[in-house]
Amino acid sequence: MSVVEKPEKPETNYALPAFYIFERGIFNYMKYDELTPAINDFIMAGNDVYYYLIRNSDWVSIGRSENYYKILRKTYNYSERNLKK
Repeated sequence: MSVVEKPEKPETNYALPAFYIFERGIFNYMKYDELTPAINDFIMAGNDVYYYLIRNSDWVSIGRSENYYKILRKTYNYSERNLKK
């Protein structure tokens, strides 16, 4: 329905992970430094957006460089396996 970047009072317990697959049209909405407002404008314009729920156990903080590398490798491997179908 909509997305908000780091709201002071979140309306839900959902968060956006940093793994996206976009159509090229998303770039028409890139007016900001943050990606989230562009995603929201994309949604508000009536474009279809799909989501995938992840388990809390799959959530990884990328504040440490070794975790960042691991998650990049994991998402790359996932994409290779699942996006070629």
